[in-house]
Formats: sequence, structure tokens, C-alpha cells
Amino acid sequence: MDAEKKKEKLKKKSHSEEIQSEVIEEYKHKYIPIPSFKTQKIPEEDSMSKLPSLPATWVEDSMLTTPWRKHKGDEWSKETWESLKNDIENHKLRGDAGINHINVLLVGEISAGKSSFFNSFESVFKERVANRADAGFGKKSLTTKYRQYEISGRYGKKQPIKFRFCDSMGIEGEAGLSAHDMGKIMDGHLQDQAELRNGVVRGLGYIENPTEDDKIHCVALVVNTLSISAMDESVIKKLTDIREEALGRHLNPIIILTRVDELCQMTEADTKMVFRSKEVLEKVEEVHKLLGVPKNQIYPVRNYCIEVECETVKDVLILRVAKQILRYSEDFIEDRLAREKQKRKNLRKELGELNKKEKSLEPESCSGEDSASSKESDTESDSDNRVEPERSKKDQRRRSDFSDHKGKGGKGGSKQTLGPAKVKKAPPPLLTKKAPPPLVLATGRMGIALSDFTGDVDDGEIPELRNGEEVTEITPDKDGWTKVRGATGMEGLAPSDYINWMPKKAPKQSPKALKPMKKWCAVEQYSANDEDEVDLDVGEEVTEIKPDADGWTFIKREDGSEGLVPSDFLELKQPTKTPPKRRQTHSVPDSLTESPVHSSSSPHLSPVIEKPALPTSDMKPKKATKQSPRLA
Repeated sequence: MDAEKKKEKLKKKSHSEEIQSEVIEEYKHKYIPIPSFKTQKIPEEDSMSKLPSLPATWVEDSMLTTPWRKHKGDEWSKETWESLKNDIENHKLRGDAGINHINVLLVGEISAGKSSFFNSFESVFKERVANRADAGFGKKSLTTKYRQYEISGRYGKKQPIKFRFCDSMGIEGEAGLSAHDMGKIMDGHLQDQAELRNGVVRGLGYIENPTEDDKIHCVALVVNTLSISAMDESVIKKLTDIREEALGRHLNPIIILTRVDELCQMTEADTKMVFRSKEVLEKVEEVHKLLGVPKNQIYPVRNYCIEVECETVKDVLILRVAKQILRYSEDFIEDRLAREKQKRKNLRKELGELNKKEKSLEPESCSGEDSASSKESDTESDSDNRVEPERSKKDQRRRSDFSDHKGKGGKGGSKQTLGPAKVKKAPPPLLTKKAPPPLVLATGRMGIALSDFTGDVDDGEIPELRNGEEVTEITPDKDGWTKVRGATGMEGLAPSDYINWMPKKAPKQSPKALKPMKKWCAVEQYSANDEDEVDLDVGEEVTEIKPDADGWTFIKREDGSEGLVPSDFLELKQPTKTPPKRRQTHSVPDSLTESPVHSSSSPHLSPVIEKPALPTSDMKPKKATKQSPRLA
């Protein structure tokens, strides 16, 4: 047994030495101090232990033989980078979620690296180092307003991804935002650019009734690995309280560990070594014990700080965090929809039990009244044996009516019922708000479903209704329910608030007869002076589009141009009447059909029509500030 243990120990030792030698060969040139610009020779293997920058115990103390977190495939390749990036860019939200973005709230102490993480995240998708958010170090928070950042693709050509990062002020011990303020932010009560210096208060930028799209779907606590051990107790308590606020809203916060490259020299030399670093793993375990967050919800990242170009390895590390944010957000949305569905089921169950209790009370009340009436009738019959036949018939008729009244569906029974009335089931509330449609009593109108709905067939509800499905009204709204027919042909009751009814088309009216347009004749030449005017030629025929207003008439010329001209330059054209042709029933000699020729002095010539006098200058109308030119 001792021999086998020795062999196993030697085997592990040789494997560890083999890994150490590979790491030393790959990174030894990075840790050799270069005092001058001259090329320095690489020392021999036996002298590696004498290097001050790479002690002999460095690899053994800092590196694990196997990574503490494993991933599928070649985890640092360009193919992995493209796969992770495409998954996030092409992610589609659930249609019944009622949101347009996944809102991610970044929370952390001052100088933890919240804004730097957002800049690094945006750099991945822009494929260049971005610096949109204010980032840096200081005693006070650089972020004083609530900011919402949407991220678009490279050079803005692609559609924005579904992430929307929400940045807030840095966490301080006693001052700054409280855990209660963070809870209000999670509930979606703040607009973009809302001021945070005085906390989350009602006023400018405060949303009284936030929608699902305003609320937070994932909370990320950003922690600086270099300051975890020296973190103030008040900051730790506030971060713990913020986590409790998130858990109370069914949100599972994640931890983002920043500045891991400054923590571990091996990771600083090569980001690929982050999951082999003992120091990074120790910080993960320390945060786990400090804040109570599970280890698989803690993710190390390396933000862009001194670089001006993106690196695939750093991008992959950031994209893996983005993928986890996406998964946690999907789980939260799925859980929210499941809770809302279960709430509706519980409401139906409670209403059903209430109806059963009311039904069980009906026979008791009826039997009590029946026994009381029978006793009363027996007393009357015993006390008075000489009752008239008509009165006896009336009593029998009254008792028979009462028994029919008590029965269910008996022939000739009254429509009235005894006992409390049946309570109708209330329709489920719509998740998204909408204005109530106008009341229309006529059936047959069309509508669009605003949300998914799964009904109870036993209660006469439609089995299934999908968001955006076209429905037809069968029976108008009654107590919040409308009987509809879906696009698939299924019929049943659906909540009236879930349907956006389309307005009915008004009946077509017969077109009105067009008024005949007036024809005018230009009596003087006119040249346009403004853009809204047109020229006129003497004798030109024009058509009136708009009548005279302030001395100007809007006309259309024969060439199609339209504009204003002075009304004084126009004369109404008189229509010329053509005499009707005479019907000839027999031939007439040519001598009789010839019309006499009149001389210029003939009295039978038509009289000359004199033109009306043009208006004088004092009667001349005006167009705004300019006057129409006077006729020459």
C-alpha cells in the first residue's frame, strides 16, 4: 500500500512539474528584468529560481493544476468569441413578457469599477475601446445621476442589443443612497437622468406608476477585489441590505469581481490564467462568505483600463458575464409569469369555493321557509274549518307557486331565485395598461389580443389566446368578459381588457356633386413678384381654384401652374350659347335658307357690351402687407 501511495504521489508531482515547466517556458521572458535597451540573454533552467521577479515557489503558490471553473470547448478562441457575441446580439425577448429591454442595475461602492465595466461591455460590441460612462477613482462618486445606457453594434449599423444598463451613485457607508432607495430603483420609479444627490424622492424624474419595462430584471453587485478585505462594515451591511431588497423582489443578484489583473501577476500576464489562479479563487470564496452569494454567481472580469484596442481574451471574459446576466434575466421573467399565472388560478379557485358555499346555503333557507309556511297553513286549517272554497283554492295556488319557486327549473316556476346571488368570476387584470375602448353594443367587430391568455374551458372561457391574435366579437362585454372567436376558430369568453377593439368603418356616403369651376379671362398682363404668384397674359383663360380674398384670386393656368393673381386683372368669361338646330321635315330652297348680309351700319348687329369700371385705388383690396397691382 505504501508503494502504491508513493507511485501516486510521484505521478502527481511529475504532472505538476510538467505544467510548471510549460508555464515557465511561456512566461519567463515576461518576468526577466531588462535594465537597458540591449538584448539580455535568457538564463538557463537552473538559474530560473534565482530571478527576483519569478521566484521558484511562484507557480506552485499561484497556479492550480486544474481550473476552478471549466467551460465547454476552446474557451478563449475567436470562434467562442463570435458564438457568445451572436447569442447576445440576436437574443429575442418573450412576447408575453411585456418588455423591450433587459434592465441590468449596476451597484457597487465608490471606485469599484461599475462605469468601467459598462465601458468594457460596450467596447466588446463596438469592437473598439469605448468610454461613454464617467469612470475613474476618487473619494466621491463620479456618478450623481441615474443613467440608462443602451448598447448598439459596431459603428451603430446594427440594431441595439436587448441589454439596458442602469448606473447609479457609488455606495457609501452612512451617506449616499440607502437600500430602500435601491429598492425603489428596482421597482422602476426613476427615469433616465434623474438626480440622485438627495436620494430617490418624488418629483422631477420620478415615475409614479412604472411598467414592467421600467423595472429591473437583474442586479449586479460590482466588487473591487483589492478592497474586499479592507471593506468598511457599514458598506458590507448596505450591500447585504441591497441584496435582501433584490431577493424580496425575486431577483438573484450576481457579483462581478473587478481588477483581478492587479490581484494576480499571472492573470496580469495572461488573462487566460484567471481560472487557474489561487488568489482569484480565494477572493471568490471570501466574497461568498462575506455577502452570502453562491460561488457560481461570482464572476471575475478584467476591464479595459490602459488599452486602446480590444483583445479577444478579455472580450470572452466579459461576454461570459453577459451570458450569465441573460440567463438570470430569463429565469426572473419566466418566474414572474409563472407567479402571475398561479395567482390567477388561485383566484379562480377561491371564487369557485365561494360559489359552492353560497349554493350550499340556498336549500337550508328554502327548507326553513317551506316548513314555516306549512305550519302556518296547518294552524289555519285547524282553527277555521269553514273556509270558503275560493279561499281554499287561493291557498293551494299560493303553496304550489311557492314549491315551484323553490324548485330548480320546474315547469311554470318563477324566474326568481332564493338565497344570495351567484358571484361571477372577475376577469384577470391586463399586465400592460391601455385606455378603455368605447362601448359598442353591436356584435361582429374585430379586435387584437394585447396579451396571452389561457382560459378555463369548464367556465366557458376560450382555451387559448395569443398576443397579437385577431378576434371577432360574438357577444358584447358583460361583467368584464366578452365572448369572442379567435383566428383558429376557437370560441369562448376572454377578458375584455385583453382586447383592443378596432373602430367600425363608417358607411360610405355618395360623393357630392362638384361645383362648376369659374372661368376667367385676363384683361391685362401681369408678372409675378412672389413665389406664390403666377404670370398672366392678355386674353388668357384661367380657372378659379379659390375665390377672391383680399383682392387676390387663386387660379390655375392652362399650363398647369397655380398661384395668386390680382382679382382686378380678371374678367368673368361669359359662356357662349349655340342656337339649337332646327329640325327640317322637308326640303327648302337655297334662296330661302340664305341669311341676309348686313353692313356695318345695319341696325340688326348685336349691341356692344361695355366693360364695368375698374375699382379706384381707395377701394383696392390688400393681400397681407402688399397690395395687388392696379390695372393699367
